[in-house]
Amino acid sequence: SEWGSKIDRRTISYLTSVVGADLRRLNSELKKLSAAAMPEGVITIELIDDLVSRSNEIPNFDLTDHLVAGRKQQALAAMKKILDDGAEPLALLGLVAYNFRRLLVVKDMMDAGAERAAVARAAGLRYSDQEVFFAAARRTEAAKLMRVVERLAQTDLAIKTSLAGGGKQGSRLQIEMLVCELASA
Repeated sequence: SEWGSKIDRRTISYLTSVVGADLRRLNSELKKLSAAAMPEGVITIELIDDLVSRSNEIPNFDLTDHLVAGRKQQALAAMKKILDDGAEPLALLGLVAYNFRRLLVVKDMMDAGAERAAVARAAGLRYSDQEVFFAAARRTEAAKLMRVVERLAQTDLAIKTSLAGGGKQGSRLQIEMLVCELASA
C-alpha cells in the first residue's frame, strides 16, 4: 500500500467484508493497519480482528451455517439481506469461501484427533466462534466440504469472467445459484 505495508488478496477481501463499501473508512482502516503492522509491514487477518471495528461486518457465518445445514430458505434470506445491505457479491463470496476453508481445516484436524486449542489456533477461530465452527464441522463430511470449496472457486471464476453477465447483477445471479445449489446438496 502507499503506507509501506503489504496485504494479500484473501486479507483485503476479509477487510472489505468487515468495513463494507465505504471507501473513506477503508482508507482510514488501511492507514491504521499499516501503522500497526510495522516493522514487518504485513497486514494480517489477525491484525484486522484486533483493530477494526465490526459495526459493518457481514454476518456471513449465518449464511455459511445455513448452507452447511441445508436450510435453503434461510440461506437465501441471509444472502439477500447481506447483498441488499450493500455488500459486494465478490466480497461475500470471498468471506463464505474463507469460512468453508476454515471449516475444512477444523474437520481435517478433528478427524486426525488434534487438540481443540490447536484446531482453533490453526483455523484462526476467535473463542466466541469456536463452538459454532466445531458443531458445523462435526455434522459435515470432509468430502462435502471439499466439493463446496471447489464450487466456490468455480463461482469466483465465473464472476470474474462475467460468465453470467457483467456487473453486480451477474455477480448476484452467480451467488444466488451457488446458494441454491449448496443448500440443496
